[in-house]
Amino acid sequence: LAKHEQNDAIANRIKAVRRMRARGANVQCIAGDVADLASLSGVMESIREQFGQLNGVVHAAGVLRDRLIHSLSPNDLQEVLQPKVTGAWALDHTTWSESLDFIIHFSSVAAAHGQVGQAAYAAANAYLDAFVQRRSNEGPRVMSLAWGPWAEVGMAAEHFAPEQWEQAGIEPITPAIGRQLFSAALEHAAPQWEIYKQTAKPKLAPPQVSPEVNVLGEIDATQPAASAPHAASLDDADSKRELRKRLIEHLRERFAATLGVAAAELGPRVNFQE
Repeated sequence: LAKHEQNDAIANRIKAVRRMRARGANVQCIAGDVADLASLSGVMESIREQFGQLNGVVHAAGVLRDRLIHSLSPNDLQEVLQPKVTGAWALDHTTWSESLDFIIHFSSVAAAHGQVGQAAYAAANAYLDAFVQRRSNEGPRVMSLAWGPWAEVGMAAEHFAPEQWEQAGIEPITPAIGRQLFSAALEHAAPQWEIYKQTAKPKLAPPQVSPEVNVLGEIDATQPAASAPHAASLDDADSKRELRKRLIEHLRERFAATLGVAAAELGPRVNFQE
């Protein structure tokens, strides 16, 4: 604590750990990278050696690199996607054989209501929500909690001014309310929740999940491959070109509908600012 200001983010985390230990909790701080399979495997093994078994996981990793899409570099995108996308896969890989009570992934309402500059973060959390939807009927209980901004702690408190949320009509969730909402969500069977505080009352509502988009088209698994032309391996060059074509057309139609212009006006290589 002597190395930090009295109320900076790290000092507050240290104080929180000390308070939990004072109440009798055994809190261990172990450095690791959830997006690095070898690092995560080492952390899991350390936990098993010390405690005998792992009972539950809360996946709360995340990185912000807010930029307009045309300013996003491949490195920016990778840094944002790794904690959510690669992290979810690595946790799944290292815990699949465990008899866990739950795996809770902390997503964000940015996936559905992202602010300007949060394309990468919205995409990362949208993947996390889709991953949970896919895994919700398999193995241990898996949930996705899409949080709105928290006050006092978390990335929103560190990177955004309260006035920004006020303008968006959202009130940051206090840690005390957040803990109550976390407990409330765990009492329900739904695997996905959006949790945010709007006006004076916290809102806890199942997200409106858009119908799944199958870019490759519907494939009838009961039919032979010859009658399902889109079922070819993506290692095939023609299949890759077909996938790219369908994806571009789908995105063009969605963007055109959102922008209120004809799809033909949107070229795949035309900057949105042009």
